[in-house]
Order: sequence, then C-alpha cells, then structure tokens
Amino acid sequence: MIYALLTLLARHKARENAGRQRDHHDHSRWKSAHIVGMSVAPADVSLEELRAEEEARKAESARPPLPPR
Repeated sequence: MIYALLTLLARHKARENAGRQRDHHDHSRWKSAHIVGMSVAPADVSLEELRAEEEARKAESARPPLPPR
C-alpha cells in the first residue's frame, strides 16, 4: 500500500518536472531567438500553431527539387 502511494507520488513529480523542463526549453528558445534578433511570435499565437508551421516548413524543404525541363 505504501509502495503504491510512493510510486504514484514519484510519477506525479516526474510529470511535473518534465513539464517544467519543457517550459524552460521553450523559454530558452524564445530567449535565444530574441537575442539573435529573429522575429518572435506574438503572444496570441499558440505554441502548437508555431510547431505545426515549423513542421510544414520542414516537410516542404524536404521535398526533392523539380527536375529541369
């Protein structure tokens, strides 16, 4: 019984820490982009939208170039 409670507590803390690290990582990316002078997204754009746009750009750049005519 005690073992189960400790396991649940440990899992909860691990999730909490993972979320905190992810938030710190996102902030670090924003901060480094700001320092370099790149444009930073406005606050009303969600992080999910930014990631979707980034994935679309990666997919677009990964396409092979068109053959010459």
